[in-house]
Amino acid sequence: MNEILMTNIFFAITGVATIIITIVMVILLIFIIKLVRKVNSISESVQEETVKIIADVEDARLSVKENIHTFKKFGAGIVVSKLIEKIFKR
Repeated sequence: MNEILMTNIFFAITGVATIIITIVMVILLIFIIKLVRKVNSISESVQEETVKIIADVEDARLSVKENIHTFKKFGAGIVVSKLIEKIFKR
């Protein structure tokens, strides 16, 4: 009789422990799913912003290429003006 009682107690404790472990695992799984969703959302945002930054850099490169002659003339003008200042200061 004692062995049957101990067996019943063992199965009761094992059943309760299994239920508690299952509940804890479900809670952890829910947190992991939420974390993965947040990481996915952040990853999508970073990807969208990266595409925008690439487009902005491309626009800046095109703008510099279009206006390079103005910058060259401006730079040449500065060099010439400095040269003239040095010549006439003497």
